[in-house]
Amino acid sequence: MALSGKLTKKRVENLGPGRHGDGSDLYLVVDPSGAWRWTVRVVVKGQKNK
Repeated sequence: MALSGKLTKKRVENLGPGRHGDGSDLYLVVDPSGAWRWTVRVVVKGQKNK
């Protein structure tokens, strides 16, 4: 389930596995194990990272 807009503490506590957007190419990735990590998409010379 992807959310739009800013992630709040309450929203983050209730997220299931998946990639959840916080706006402006910032994502919180929740693993099936429950581990969390933040990822960010950047553009360098017109090329986006994956």
